[in-house]
Amino acid sequence: MRLLAPVVLTLLLAGCSSPGIEQHDAVDRTVPARGSVEVRVELDEGKRIDYSWTAQGTLRFEVRNEQGQVLLSRDAAADSGPFTATQDGTYTVAWVNNGLSPVDVRYTLRAYGNILD
Repeated sequence: MRLLAPVVLTLLLAGCSSPGIEQHDAVDRTVPARGSVEVRVELDEGKRIDYSWTAQGTLRFEVRNEQGQVLLSRDAAADSGPFTATQDGTYTVAWVNNGLSPVDVRYTLRAYGNILD
């Protein structure tokens, strides 16, 4: 198996100083070629997801609502910024690899809400 250059992802899901924060530290995953890595987060309206990530290649970063509507989308090798929940519900944070080779990822999540997977 070929060793792929790591992609370092850091997600900071806001509300970190309040009780009810869930956190996943330094999770290693692989985004398959033509595939995605997704994390679902349950948030109340007005709660914010702060994100920061870097990759050695271009990935599409998306945040989607329960209906699958893309609320935030960026193609980049690095990005950071906020996302605020527009209503109570489950949001999907995704990194999509449109390339022909898998990409290793490492991410950290902090959420004021529930990380579902």
